[in-house]
Amino acid sequence: MIRQLTTDESFLKGFVEHESIYQDQDHILYENIKAVINPSLLDAIEDYIIYIHKGYHHYHYSYNSQYIKELLEILKNRKSDALFSIISKIKDKNIDLKTSMFGDCLRSLLNEKDVKRFIKEIRKLKGGRRFAFATFLGYPLESEMYKNCKIYFPRTYAKFEIERKKYARKFRDKKVVNIDIYTQFKNKLGTRGKRYYLDVFEFYLRYAEQLTLTPKDIEQFKEIVFVNLNHNPLEGQMNFTKRGDSGTSYTMTRHMSLFPKCLDIAKKFDWDLSGVQQNILNCIPCAYHEELELIFKCINDVASLDIRPLLTVYTERPDDLALLRPESFMRACEKYRIISAIPILDRFVGDVNLLVQDRRLAIEVSNKLSPNPEKLRRYFVSYRDIPENRQLAEKANELLIELNERDAIEWRISEIKNKAVKIAPREYGGEARFIGEQESELHRKDFAKPLLNINSQDFYEQFIDLLDYSFDKVQEHNEYGEYASYICDIVHSYIYNLRIYRKYKPVLNLEKHIYEKAGEKGTNWFKHRIQKLKREYSSYISKPDDVLTCIQKYNKIVNTLYLFLKTHQDLIDFIKTIIDKDLRRFVEDEGYYREIEKASGHKLNTKVKKYLIKEGCEWLVEKAKGHQEDLIQKTLKVQLENIFLKNGLRDSDITREPQLQDDKRIDFKISYGFLGPVLIEIKTTSNKEIRSKKERDAYKPKLKQYIDGFNAVFSYFLIFQVSNRYPISIYKPDLLKLYEDCEKVGILDLNCIR
Repeated sequence: MIRQLTTDESFLKGFVEHESIYQDQDHILYENIKAVINPSLLDAIEDYIIYIHKGYHHYHYSYNSQYIKELLEILKNRKSDALFSIISKIKDKNIDLKTSMFGDCLRSLLNEKDVKRFIKEIRKLKGGRRFAFATFLGYPLESEMYKNCKIYFPRTYAKFEIERKKYARKFRDKKVVNIDIYTQFKNKLGTRGKRYYLDVFEFYLRYAEQLTLTPKDIEQFKEIVFVNLNHNPLEGQMNFTKRGDSGTSYTMTRHMSLFPKCLDIAKKFDWDLSGVQQNILNCIPCAYHEELELIFKCINDVASLDIRPLLTVYTERPDDLALLRPESFMRACEKYRIISAIPILDRFVGDVNLLVQDRRLAIEVSNKLSPNPEKLRRYFVSYRDIPENRQLAEKANELLIELNERDAIEWRISEIKNKAVKIAPREYGGEARFIGEQESELHRKDFAKPLLNINSQDFYEQFIDLLDYSFDKVQEHNEYGEYASYICDIVHSYIYNLRIYRKYKPVLNLEKHIYEKAGEKGTNWFKHRIQKLKREYSSYISKPDDVLTCIQKYNKIVNTLYLFLKTHQDLIDFIKTIIDKDLRRFVEDEGYYREIEKASGHKLNTKVKKYLIKEGCEWLVEKAKGHQEDLIQKTLKVQLENIFLKNGLRDSDITREPQLQDDKRIDFKISYGFLGPVLIEIKTTSNKEIRSKKERDAYKPKLKQYIDGFNAVFSYFLIFQVSNRYPISIYKPDLLKLYEDCEKVGILDLNCIR
């Protein structure tokens, strides 16, 4: 086993990472080693100790490992020259002590009587003299071993003592623990331009609240954090070395595993992440649940990012990254409504290399993105008779029930009948026992859960039949009592749900049915349920819906409305529709901008205009006109947001005057999830860039620059006629001709004075 630890890195990492879990059993392992000690085993232990401590790469796995401490103790007690045997092997392997981690290791094997020989032997190695001095510094100040520094390294010791006392005076008033943590952090951070320890990120996250960093520390820390954040996580490699029921291990390129930690640190410091947005998105396949939530918080404008690299992980990538955490990818698809990922999700469903819970989630997310009852029926038929895939069939059936599919509901009711289970009455305080899957269902109702949410009146007869079946089972045997109670809970939930129709008929019909079966086992007990239902119906029907129920109904309706936007073209067409219909009604029928020149407060009479132009102040006239466009922009943003909400589109991103890097601004940028962006540029017919052919032609490259700069899928040039002096009919033909070669530009107009 010890030899395996030095040859299989994934085994080494897994062994040490889980060491603390089994610490109460560690003594068994140590006693077994001690029981079979021989020269060969001692030699293997030495090789393992050297393998771990020869560099930081392996040492960070085993830092503070109790297992290694016990092995060193075994060496010390069972082999008198273990220290010098290890030093000899270090020399044979040509290991540089400057980059090694042997300090604590050799210190634990060093005895006072061996000091002179230790110094002699260690000086023969690379970096040996400095290492020997550092070894003695690791002992307590009052110890004899520490005093050897003064004997064997007088000049170095004298310099060190001066620095130590200076340092002690500097931090005299600070708590020792704070000095220790800060010192450890500084050691791990290293110096600028030199190598840092890889666990510096994890160390900071662990002790962030106890650390107070200087501006210089923060600047240096930021540099190495962004070294990792600027590295695309998808450029690494990830491969499983072991994958099975007994556990999983894998190897991963270093920056891929460090990326989430660095992102967490950057978020804590509130550093600007705008330059690494694509890399953050690309980290999703590597992210655990909490890391995924962090990624979602750090992505500012997902519509501006490229989704294709993320999709290729699951279509073209040759390594095992696609199998690492598919749940994270699916959650991202759900959050950002990535319709183009549906074929990948459908492939997940049939991938036997994935866990069954991941395959179930694939069915669920695919259905949320694009409900497809026919696909769900195929899954149900394909998997219902295969025991290992039974959960997939049940998930498909559950989603069909949400659509009120009659066959799906009747199948689940039939399965509940087939799963009737006898439970013998037991006294409280009896012996503990194992609760099987069937009995657990009676309490948890996981399988019955989809039926508990049905509120359609069309299935009243099916639920009454299920209730009668429970009465029959109780008549058959007393031990079906808990099963009958389970079914009564299901029927009670269904009748309770029917109260939304604000009629007493369902509960009155149920009451009549129960009284007709008076005398049968279970019916008298169920009469109590009916009384409870009658009170609930009376309370509900006699007053309006509570706020929470209203919100739930609203959310349920809204969640089904966004699905008509599936492609960029859908968003483009939708924006054109709301301009042609909703905004036209707002502008032309309701006349909101009819008095826009007066409302802007900048209407100038003819004499004033002529005077300003004569005096070279034509810019004041143009500024007055500009305020018209400013007023339109401000009020139009509110109208666009309201129209999106009215159509059930809750998470739209409508930005007014977003800015490019060269400070150029477009009037509106509209995105929805990964769809878009679509740009809208507003001009009034009084604007020179509409009226003047020269200005009009000069504006065309600017609009193209906006489209390229924002990576827009389309743009609308929206022209407002605000006075009879400049009618849109004169300028629109010229605009259409000017932009006829621009596939991503559409010309629309609204008449404010009609």
